[in-house]
Amino acid sequence: MTRRLPILALLATASLSLAACGGVKGEVEKGETEGIQVTVGDLQYQVQISRVLNPAEVEDKGLLRGVPIAEQTLPDGTEWFAVFVQARNNRDEPHLSASREDFAIEDTLGTEFETVEVDNPLAYEQETVPADGMLPEPDSIASSFNTNGSLLLFKITRAALENRPLVLIIKDPKNPSEMAEVDLDI
Repeated sequence: MTRRLPILALLATASLSLAACGGVKGEVEKGETEGIQVTVGDLQYQVQISRVLNPAEVEDKGLLRGVPIAEQTLPDGTEWFAVFVQARNNRDEPHLSASREDFAIEDTLGTEFETVEVDNPLAYEQETVPADGMLPEPDSIASSFNTNGSLLLFKITRAALENRPLVLIIKDPKNPSEMAEVDLDI
């Protein structure tokens, strides 16, 4: 009997540890790296890739098309930063995805960066994701692009790029206190 107590305590600790990693039914709330699906509300989000953009390169210049004129100038010490994401609905009914405003990047010092509006075919847009569907929609320009995801655009300071890891925060559009995080691989 006395030997069972340590084993039961160990099993209880392991169960609590596993529960802390991701909520119900294997849902993950913290992605230690890009490529891991995290659950926010009724959808799963996956960062395909993140990277600093170089406006002098043809491909990156195209990603910046549709940025409002008032946002086009970068302050000194600031870079364009792109995060490409997918949203999946593995449920039997449609669900609304997070809005652009439900995403933010935070550095290790707690500095938070919000998305910049961009209007081009790769830009992330809040949409109702159909049952067993995904964003970007299959066969769309964004899903066919080499990143396989929709573009979230940020202006981020060079100092923040040094204060890594950077974390992408995704909030549930129905319950903003519910969120998930993904460490960005830069």
